[in-house]
Amino acid sequence: MSMKLPTFHPYSQRGVVLIVSLVMLAVITILGAMVMNRSRLEWLMTSNARLQSDSTMRAEASLRVAENTISTTFNSYGDFNAFNWAANDEFYADDPGTPAPNPNALPTDPSIAVAWDGDFNMASTSAAIGAPVETANDYVIDYLGCTSLPAGGACAPGSSFLLTFRAWARSTNVKGAARIAQETFAIQFTPTGGGYHIDAERVAYAEIP
Repeated sequence: MSMKLPTFHPYSQRGVVLIVSLVMLAVITILGAMVMNRSRLEWLMTSNARLQSDSTMRAEASLRVAENTISTTFNSYGDFNAFNWAANDEFYADDPGTPAPNPNALPTDPSIAVAWDGDFNMASTSAAIGAPVETANDYVIDYLGCTSLPAGGACAPGSSFLLTFRAWARSTNVKGAARIAQETFAIQFTPTGGGYHIDAERVAYAEIP
């Protein structure tokens, strides 16, 4: 009795190899696309985080410019009493006792990003802080009032008093997204023989989400 050997069909084997190769190629392609998409997502997240960080730093720098504006503007009671609020667009006053001409109170809340689109006057800091030209960097100052020291007295020449301000700063990134920071800034005037001893400092700070 003779044994019959199996017959191999090379064309059939080639077909199987081709199908397996195509499946492996499809799997590799899908895996590659997934890796590329994940890498792109991570890059976008890193890029957005950097843009937000840059905007926050520029808002902080703008607040420092606002602080300098306040400190150099008010060096004595006379500077405060004679200050022309109406001629300084970035200054507002919510205190009804502000010396005339009393400016209007802020018309809207600067902690809202859309309010910076023209709801109130502001001062640009882009040149002062060296910001990119495609970004917007501004501040606005709100005078909160004068407090006599010790409390209960009057803010008058020769007295000790405290001027309190709130400043907001807005900075946008190249995509137009805004970051807003806010601070409370105070100047204390203590009379001396030849004028005033002045202490100015930031007393509160917050970043607006």
